[in-house]
Amino acid sequence: MKTKVRIQRNDGSPYSHLHFQVLTQKSYATDYYEIAFTISWQSGGHAKDEKPYWYAFNYEVNTDRAEHLKTAHQVASYIQKRCGYNERDPQNIFKVLKAEEYVYIDGHFVPVSMDGCNKYRLEKSGSNYAAIFARSEEDAWTKANEQFSLSSYQPEDRHEIWKLHLVQENIPIHSVNYSLE
Repeated sequence: MKTKVRIQRNDGSPYSHLHFQVLTQKSYATDYYEIAFTISWQSGGHAKDEKPYWYAFNYEVNTDRAEHLKTAHQVASYIQKRCGYNERDPQNIFKVLKAEEYVYIDGHFVPVSMDGCNKYRLEKSGSNYAAIFARSEEDAWTKANEQFSLSSYQPEDRHEIWKLHLVQENIPIHSVNYSLE
């Protein structure tokens, strides 16, 4: 099960908390994601230089959307079938879900694998339409075409209606995967 997750860790005294925010697409036509639900753990009583023992595995669903409940049920069932009670530590769940880590940048969830990418602003008739994260302008146009069906426009009209602007180059995207240990 390929799962997109954002990892957050809150270290406190005496307890630490680790959260996998499971992401789902807002619509099938776009690269925009939202949090469907959260898987969380708690750890306590360990020194800063010690490896934490994660326990209190928990699902947190806070939504008004039925499809988020369905996603939470599917993931929970998948985990239950593949992991025993004592195998529900963060590293194992990350592997079982074949998780792909995402980070939150400028209002968008972006995969960690896009480290060093560029941010482009897609405009339609002079108005902001979307943000696109891609490695090159050519990749950005390809993504825009896939997500917004730009090929439905006549080629001569396409570049008059749609414009692509480079907003930020070589964005550093850092994994927080270290927090699983």
